[in-house]
Amino acid sequence: MRYVKIIAAALAALMLFGCGANEKSVTGRRPKPTPTVGQAVESSLFGKSVSYDAFSPAEVISLPQEANEAAEVVQIEKSLYFLYGGSVHRFELETGGFEKLFDTDAGFLADDGENLYTYSAGGESICEYSPAGEMLSQRTLRVEDENTEVRKLIVTDSFFSFVCLDKSGEISVAEHLIYDRETLESAGKISEGESYFDASGYKVFGRYKGDSILKIEESLMDSRFMNICEIDLAGQKTEQLGSIEAGGRGGIGSETAFSYREKTDTLLVFSAPSTRTTPFEDYTPFLCECSLSDPDNVVLKRYYLDAQAIDHAFVSEYENIVSIITLPEPVLNFYDYLNPPESVTLACSTAGSYADIIKNFEKDTGVTVKTVSYGTDWQRLDVKLMAGDRDFDLFEPVYMHQHKYFFSGMFEDLSQYEGLKKRLDGNLAASFVSSLDGKYIGIPTGMQNIGTKEVYPEDGSQWTYSIAISKQLYLARNLDIAEGIYRDPDGSELYKLLRFIYDNPEGNESKMPFGDKINVLSNGFILMNPSGTNKENAVRFLEYMFDVLSGGVEGVVPKDRQYMNLETTDGWYVYWRYFAADYTEPITGAYAAALRSDGKSGTLKQIAREAAAEVKMRLEE
Repeated sequence: MRYVKIIAAALAALMLFGCGANEKSVTGRRPKPTPTVGQAVESSLFGKSVSYDAFSPAEVISLPQEANEAAEVVQIEKSLYFLYGGSVHRFELETGGFEKLFDTDAGFLADDGENLYTYSAGGESICEYSPAGEMLSQRTLRVEDENTEVRKLIVTDSFFSFVCLDKSGEISVAEHLIYDRETLESAGKISEGESYFDASGYKVFGRYKGDSILKIEESLMDSRFMNICEIDLAGQKTEQLGSIEAGGRGGIGSETAFSYREKTDTLLVFSAPSTRTTPFEDYTPFLCECSLSDPDNVVLKRYYLDAQAIDHAFVSEYENIVSIITLPEPVLNFYDYLNPPESVTLACSTAGSYADIIKNFEKDTGVTVKTVSYGTDWQRLDVKLMAGDRDFDLFEPVYMHQHKYFFSGMFEDLSQYEGLKKRLDGNLAASFVSSLDGKYIGIPTGMQNIGTKEVYPEDGSQWTYSIAISKQLYLARNLDIAEGIYRDPDGSELYKLLRFIYDNPEGNESKMPFGDKINVLSNGFILMNPSGTNKENAVRFLEYMFDVLSGGVEGVVPKDRQYMNLETTDGWYVYWRYFAADYTEPITGAYAAALRSDGKSGTLKQIAREAAAEVKMRLEE
């Protein structure tokens, strides 16, 4: 019998064990702490205290090579059950023992948390077994016919749910055929629409709680994400519970498996490139845990494995140990919940903007980045900051309102951290945009010169170069929000701009009133929550982001996202210092008012005076 390798790890670090064909035992560090069997240990997992009847897997694990043919793997307590070769086999996690339990002609294996169930489509029989392999019942149930092909059996509290392929039409349709567990009478049917079964990994289904099952499928809007949905078998309705960012390219070319963990109300999701398609180079296999009840922390942790293409994967858990089996080479991976990984929490508009940096940071450091997405509800972020909430460590200020976080002191001064200060001091562009009153407000998330024709081509539109740059020049020369300075209190300079816009609605480079060139650095930031307590990991993430965006860590982001290389700041402006909607709104309103006016000099001057007076008043408030 050939023995294969086992990868065993605590969630914070990967430690490789090996068992070769010569059956030599190789041992390594067990997950810590190492309790005796049956000892209850409490683990603080993501702010929740969870009590585990903790155990440790055997130090020497052996799986027969024949397990690579497993059609299904399920878990009941400390035992894994494999269906392959016309038999069901049991593997004991704690002792490492492996044995055949019983023979069967069934092609499907499932469990309800207490007992095993097999279904034979050809034999039209559904059987129930005890965890020890004793047959408890055998009943006749016909599900397949010439147009219906069974693909999976899921057992809920009240139903047997068969995931099937309806091949009666020109296009095959995935559907759920539901049968009452007591009477075996049909309890309904739910259609999934066009099938993706044969495309590997596009839709996967599994047991949830009560009479619901879970579905994970590729997002139709963005293939980088996978949607998590609940299918209520009794109510025959589907509801999306959330979504997670996939390991690179979403469901395309991936194998995905999951298991619901009732103790923590979380979902364990594993995804890896598939041998059935050509995998993408940037697809890294990962295991992540998703909260199904906490909207602020959807992805609780993500853990990356060494790259490998697989045929199938199975995820299961019991107490503190999570197991992943990958095929065709049967490999077993352990993860111990008594050692939750270090983490840092980032509140942002959308985590997808930083997915590449987050993924590589997690892989390089073992620190998980939890993401809280506030979307467009930036007031929720403001409330948390003003209340001194400590449930996030870093945050992305709303781009058009960055100034209010800067001027109200809602940031941690990064100059007090030696590593960050050294980095910012050594990069002229980054320090230029990040400096305020001798402090460093945050780490730039990239930067762009928005004073170019690449950004604003001269195309006759409302954003044509000559008009856009004239607006930028007016604001840059006359408004310094950081210093509270407005150099055009009577609106005389604004009148020149309005005159130009009215007379040249499609632009005119030869008549630009303030010159025809400007260099402006525009960028977003990640700031540190001043009330946060997880400073060490927050600094680690900011240092890593800086290193990536300054070119110190290569291959994570394209060069056009990296910081600009400035030799001098002479002739350069910083966008956030002169443009903020709270202060510039009267000016942008004046542009529209001028175009709607009769264009007379007196009218335009009046519009300019009123707008300038409003700007001055807002700065003085």
